[in-house]
Amino acid sequence: MQLYDALIIGTGQAGPSLAAKLAAAGRKVAIVERNLFGGTCVNTGCIPTKTLVASAYAAHLARGIHYFKSGVQTRGSQNYDHTTTEQLHGMQLYLEKARQDLQDSLALDPKPMASYGVLMRTNMQLGDQAAVRTLLDAALKLDAHALSPRRAYMRSIQTRFGGSLQQMIDFVQSSGAAGLTPGQLAVLQQFVDDERKWLEARSGLPDEGAVASN
Repeated sequence: MQLYDALIIGTGQAGPSLAAKLAAAGRKVAIVERNLFGGTCVNTGCIPTKTLVASAYAAHLARGIHYFKSGVQTRGSQNYDHTTTEQLHGMQLYLEKARQDLQDSLALDPKPMASYGVLMRTNMQLGDQAAVRTLLDAALKLDAHALSPRRAYMRSIQTRFGGSLQQMIDFVQSSGAAGLTPGQLAVLQQFVDDERKWLEARSGLPDEGAVASN
């Protein structure tokens, strides 16, 4: 019969390290493990679960982006009067699929900012501006300085989507007050500059006094 100085039952987080320390101190050590070496965490618990959750998030996000792009491509770039009913219906089918995948992805990551950004754009294309604002508020509760949802919101308040230049200016100002960096604010300001050019091209830019007074 072999004799041991120490018997360690189980090979979870503490077992192997304790055995190594005892062996290094000159003790004769035996370890008993009834199932998988490493215990629950390594084999069936937190580590595999985290890996699966991360993979699930990536899958939902990638599929949501694919459906979103497919919807936009199906809709085409023509204005509404030159878009067929079939195109609009096809776009809606794709965007509803995108919305479902992206909504599901939100619970799979602690800060799913990429999902929020694409989901906001999806709802914008579906004409659900209330949902866009709700998603923005939810995203900023998780990360007050996140840029992706702010960029998506800037798109949603463009004049062509029912917003206005003044709304865009006000949002950039409020983002500055929230503590965004100069680089982040420059990204948002570019939306304002592009909107001015878009309105000028259509002779729809209000004068500075009118904008300031709204």
